Amino acid sequence: MTVLDRIMVAVALATALWWALSRRGRPAALEALSTAAEGIGNAFGVAAIVAVGAGLVAVAARPRASRFLPKLRLSPQAMPMH
Repeated sequence: MTVLDRIMVAVALATALWWALSRRGRPAALEALSTAAEGIGNAFGVAAIVAVGAGLVAVAARPRASRFLPKLRLSPQAMPMH
């Protein structure tokens, strides 16, 4: 196990222990934590949908190689010199 793996396991265990000990004593704190986690999850879901949509638009909007490559060969400024 790497150091990062050990840290992640320790954080997961500490979180589980905190939840187990505070579910009766601090239900409001757990509710706030759950609401925050739900908001973060929804944001990641929206970001994933936007990324997939942008990828599909990019694939659909890109020119075909048979049309693009001849134009690129005619424009020497578009091709960097190495």
